Amino acid sequence: MLMASARREPEEHVDADEDRGFLLMVRRGEPEGATELFRKYSVAVFRYADRMLGNRSEAEEVAQEVFLKMIARVEQYDGRASVASWLFAIAANASRDGCAARPAFRGLARGRGRGGDGRPARGRGARRSGAP
Repeated sequence: MLMASARREPEEHVDADEDRGFLLMVRRGEPEGATELFRKYSVAVFRYADRMLGNRSEAEEVAQEVFLKMIARVEQYDGRASVASWLFAIAANASRDGCAARPAFRGLARGRGRGGDGRPARGRGARRSGAP
């Protein structure tokens, strides 16, 4: 029996030139460019936000926000990174903003301890006061 190759082909080939072409369409005010980028990346952006936030409804909001920000900030794209990388950077920032809005995460968003009290987060296995 022949073993399958360990190398797997990506499900969908990401064509950087095609993505830049879609973004150029967005810059020119052509809605088809935004539609194609949304079609191509919306599911992946949603999944990324869902993993970061752990909340599907918030992840849906973040995914929508990413594409609205893409349109609003299209002039800020400088071409140094791929369009996909730029979209995921927007998603990461929007997800962090979403976490910062939640009381339980405010401290983490500011780089503080778990409770947002300014104390550093405890390392694994660290003893808490009152713990045996």
